[in-house]
Parts: sequence; structure tokens; C-alpha cells
Amino acid sequence: MATLLLLPDITPEWIFSDMTSTIRRIVLKEQIAMLECLLESTKLDPIINKPIGNGSSGSLIHFAAAHGHAEVVGLLLKYGNIDPNLAPKRYGFIYELSPINIAASRGHFETVEKLLGHPGIILNTKTGWTNGTTNPLLLASRKGHVEIVRLMLKTFDQRGLGVDDTSGSSYKRTPLQGAVFYGHTDVVKLLLLRQDIDVNPSLGKSGLSTCQIAARHDHAQTLGVLLEDSRTDLSNTKNGRVSLLFEAAMEVRWSLVEVLLDYDEASPQDTVRKLSTRTNIVGNRIDILENLLVDEGFREHCTKQGRANLWLVAARTNNLALAMLLLEHTQRNKGMHHPATDVNRRDSTGDAPLHVAVLSARIGVVELLLHHKDIDINIISKGRRGDSAVQRAIEYTKYSWKPKEALSYIIDLLLAHGAQGASRKRNDDTNNLVVPPLLARAEDSNNLVLPSLSGCAEHQDSRSARVDEDLRQSTHASWASIVGIQDNGVGSGEMNRGDDVLGDMTPTSSDDWLEEDPDVTFEEWMHFDDEEMIEDNRSEMLD
Repeated sequence: MATLLLLPDITPEWIFSDMTSTIRRIVLKEQIAMLECLLESTKLDPIINKPIGNGSSGSLIHFAAAHGHAEVVGLLLKYGNIDPNLAPKRYGFIYELSPINIAASRGHFETVEKLLGHPGIILNTKTGWTNGTTNPLLLASRKGHVEIVRLMLKTFDQRGLGVDDTSGSSYKRTPLQGAVFYGHTDVVKLLLLRQDIDVNPSLGKSGLSTCQIAARHDHAQTLGVLLEDSRTDLSNTKNGRVSLLFEAAMEVRWSLVEVLLDYDEASPQDTVRKLSTRTNIVGNRIDILENLLVDEGFREHCTKQGRANLWLVAARTNNLALAMLLLEHTQRNKGMHHPATDVNRRDSTGDAPLHVAVLSARIGVVELLLHHKDIDINIISKGRRGDSAVQRAIEYTKYSWKPKEALSYIIDLLLAHGAQGASRKRNDDTNNLVVPPLLARAEDSNNLVLPSLSGCAEHQDSRSARVDEDLRQSTHASWASIVGIQDNGVGSGEMNRGDDVLGDMTPTSSDDWLEEDPDVTFEEWMHFDDEEMIEDNRSEMLD
């Protein structure tokens, strides 16, 4: 194959246009001798720092670094025309990471070592939408690569760089904050060994303390390590029991809430021990919720926050389990009023939970909201729209990108429950839903019996009824298991025990803006993992 590529008729232009997949294959298979032959021929010179195709905007050294091929990276670094700090552009903007940053992010220790051995390597390189910078210490910390963090700390010391420098993070995070954010306890412990690490900085625009970050994201062990560190300012209210309890509660972290309810700030050792040793929830969630709601400190904090509300959380995140729990609490505690469970409380935009659920066509949450005895179905948003939930649903059916079938179902449901203040031209004036009864208590206190919401008037078209039911079931097919009428009758107090495990879990999705970090866009956009070539005659020649 090497002989073929070195023929005079095989030009660099032809290699670049037709043979980039073969070059990638050489790198993937670590064909060192063949790659060295090509490099010495200078035929790769025109493409050495150019993208190598298939949607990837990375060059050969990026490709090798991303796959952790340290020997290939070392070979490429021997050639003076290689740019070891290249941060490629896409659409005219710098998006991707440099080779050392991508290697650090992916945990390739030997590759990072090899790149650090190059005298011209730069640690802070540009990336992101605003051409900000990032560095290997930040990326390795947020990804939890302990040995690379250890190596980078040594390198930073050798170069006289500050380990708390946030200029390399688009969101002004320190390495410690990045590690805490993703719950990498071992990295946190390593960083806290250094006396030049600041344990108490606020995080960017959010203003969260490091402990609040851990509590918000359910990183119990990490929180325990922080509370145990003598440098953590426990006199700061952000690090206090009520603040941490609030953060955990508003993110529905029941296991952490259970521990923090018993947190004695005068003697935190017992709480630290529980955070580091307990592996799961002890009680059931309805009891934890009710203990939370009678906590005076939590009530006062919710009142001060003004917009804190668990129904809004359920509507935003489509959390049917939380909505069911809140309904069960309402039935158990008739007449109790709490800002965190006020079903009509508005958010910062003026929307009530019902508006929020309609916004994303959350059929299941809308249905559950309508079972609440205090729901104001005609509540008007205080935002710029000034509309009711049904008016908003009707308005949204005009937009092509909105789920029209789901919105139509929601409109029918709201009208059937007596929603007013809206006129809607109906295709069929008989297409009405029967208003379902309120929730009934089952004999088992952990279970709620939820009636079907798809009943139809006697004269309703059977096909339309079937479509409504199919839509509802496809939208939230897990309802039966949630309310305890499947899975051997396990009810809301015992459901989904797996997600109540106390421990450091990397968050998945969230509406929180903090979840998105342009420091790592390279991983999502540079499709290295899709670069394995289909076996064909050309690739077989390399085996």
C-alpha cells in the first residue's frame, strides 16, 4: 500500500480528495511504518493540518489524539509542518479543541504526556463560540481523569500557572468547580490537597457556592468532602443547611433531602458520615416530602425565593412521579398551604404550572394538574401574553413545529374541565371528552388509583376516542406503574428506588443553563467515534 501511494501519479491533491478514509485507517490501525513513509515522501504536507473529512473538522493529529494513539502523535510531532496547537475552525469560527485538550478530555494519559513533551505546546488555546480559551486541567477535572489532573497540576506548577485561573473556562469555572459540578469526588479530593485552591468561590452568573453545586446535582459524597474541608466557609448562608436543603429539594434529590433534613450545623460530622457511607434512601418519598414541608427553615427559604415551587419543577421536567407525589400529599393534608406545593404559583415569567405544562405539551402533567382540587384552570399568565392555558394551547397549534395532536388533546381536556375565555372552531362539535373524576384513595396508603382520562360521550366517534387514548398512552405509557396498578402493586412510596440511590451521579438533562458548556462542544461535533470505515477493498489492503 505504501508503494502504491508513493507512485508519481499519486498526487497530494488526489490523496486529499479521494484517500482521506485510507489515511484515517492508517492512523486508526497505528500503521507507524506506513505513516512514516508517507510523511517522509512529503505527499501528506498539503493536508497535514487540514480536516480529514466525513464531517470531522480535525486534522491527523486531532484524530490520533482523540483515539489515544500516543505513538502516532509522537511521530507526527517530529515533523516541523505539524501545528500541535491547532484549534480548527468551522463556518469561520473557532469551535474545536487543540490536540492536548481533546486528549485530556478523553482521558488519554500517554497522549497528553507525549504532547507535553513538545517544546511548543500551548495549554490555553481558543475554543467556543466567543473564541474563549480552555486548558487540559479544566477539561480533565470536569471529566474526572484523576491521573491527567495530577500531571497537569505538576505542569502548571512548572510553568508558573495559577490552578484557580478561570480565564480558560467560558463559564468562568475553576477546575474544582468543574469537578464538583460533575461529581468527580476523587478529583475533588486531589485538588483539595493543594493550599492554593480556593474552596469558596461563587460560580459565574449563578452565584452558587461550591457546596450548593454539589447539592443541586445530587453529588452526596462530593458534598461530604467539601463540608469536611476546614477551608469551607460554613458561616456563609449559601453553605448552610437550609440553602443546601433547598437546592436538593428543588432538583428533586430525595436521598440527599433525607440526609440534609437531619443536618445539625453545630455538629456536621454525622451528616458528613452519612453522605459518604449511605448508599440509598431509608424512608419513602411521601414521608420525606412531608417532613420537608413541615420544616420551618425550608418554608421560610421558599417564601423568600418567591418563585420556588415543586409543581413548576414537575411541569418543566415532565416529572410524573413528582406530580403524583404532590397529589398524594394534597390528599393527605387537606387545607395545608405551602409555597412549594401551591398549584397556582407563578414562575419568574408570570406563568403558572398549567401554562408551563402546556408550553411543551406535557399531557401527563396537565392531566395530573387537573386532578388537583385547588387548580385554577382559567388562571391568567402575568407575562406579556396575559393568556389562560387553553388560550395558549390554541395559539400554539398555529406553529408548525409544535405537536398539534398533543395540543389538540390538551385543548379538549381543558375545555372538558370547564376552561373558559377561549373560542375555538371545532371540526366536530361532538368530539368532547368526559370529565374524569378526581383521584380516589386506595386502601394501601402508598397507592393512588387513577381513573382513565379517555372516556368519551356516548355519541363520540369511536375512532376519535381510540386516537385520543393511543396519543395519551404513547405520551406517558408508564402511568400504570407510577400509580401502583402494575408491577405487583408497588405504589408511589416505593417506586423507582433506583433513582433514589445516594451517590455521585453525572447529571443527564436539565433546563438549567449551567448544564451546557462550550468547553466540550468538540466532543459532540467532532464525530471521531463514527470514523470507523466500512470494510472494502482499500481498507483490506492495510490489514
